[in-house]
Amino acid sequence: MRKTLAAAALTLLALANAPGAPAWDITAGFLAGPRTASDETVKKVYGGGTVYCPFVAVGLWRGLRLGATYEWGYSPTGVIGIYEEPTSLEVSGIEVFAGYWLKFDLLSLYLRAGWGNYGYRQTVDSPVARNYPVDARTQTVVAAAGLNVYLLERLYLCGEVKYVPLKVKPYETEVDLGGWRYLVGIGYTVRF
Repeated sequence: MRKTLAAAALTLLALANAPGAPAWDITAGFLAGPRTASDETVKKVYGGGTVYCPFVAVGLWRGLRLGATYEWGYSPTGVIGIYEEPTSLEVSGIEVFAGYWLKFDLLSLYLRAGWGNYGYRQTVDSPVARNYPVDARTQTVVAAAGLNVYLLERLYLCGEVKYVPLKVKPYETEVDLGGWRYLVGIGYTVRF
């Protein structure tokens, strides 16, 4: 995964610096906010939570951007089973995306889609569950829409709605760890 991201970054830099290439920019920022749980059992045991998402994107041509974000922070606790044993769940992941930003005077609207590699880990404080740990990774698609409001020429506030479908099957039963994210944050753009 790291080699793939490094190769993609080097390719983007090479394309951006090619003779006759249009002006490009890099934007980076930080988003945070609540996330929901799609699966009723997950919602009942763990509920929603908060996620944090630093991001970076490269503007290549007329609103087209390629980027990456890392999501972490969702780690709720609860009780599970007929014996109400303590449990915890952690979900985090890295995403790469492509999107289109439509800029107006002081704001821009965007749509983006991509691919995510998410890890999930569940612990249950039970003698039986200790023999069957859940600690795995899975891939999924990601889609988001957002709005940037520029405070200064390069500094902006942002809001984003993102959906991550994340169906996993650690044992015999499929579970949906996906859900909606409602994020707000701040970003900064550097133009070249």
